Amino acid sequence: MKKFVIILSLFVFPSYLCQAQDTALRNRQKVEEVKRVFFTRQLKLTVPESKAFWPIYNRYDAEIRKAWQQSNGNKDVFMEKAAIIKDNYRNAFANILHSHERANDVYKAERTYRIMLKNELKGRDDRQHR
Repeated sequence: MKKFVIILSLFVFPSYLCQAQDTALRNRQKVEEVKRVFFTRQLKLTVPESKAFWPIYNRYDAEIRKAWQQSNGNKDVFMEKAAIIKDNYRNAFANILHSHERANDVYKAERTYRIMLKNELKGRDDRQHR
């Protein structure tokens, strides 16, 4: 009986992990999809702007995420790196969006989106604990 339980757990546990990874991936994809729609509306992107914007933004976002990982949770170090990255991308966004004002709106939209996402996740967490 003990062997049966061990063998069964060897088959069940990995499939459970795969299912959890699939769920996490789907959730991440949903968040990214909502982010795309949010930014497109906030920035009032035209189709040509959108086609040019998203590859640049995705590179920018990857650099920001990498800076966070490299800062090991040190907010001051991260803020310095993020400021440099933002400065590096500001002109690229301005070229795509045809103004520096709209380029700055990218960073405003980011802050607004983050706040909205935090509130949504907090609301879900609060509802689950009731």
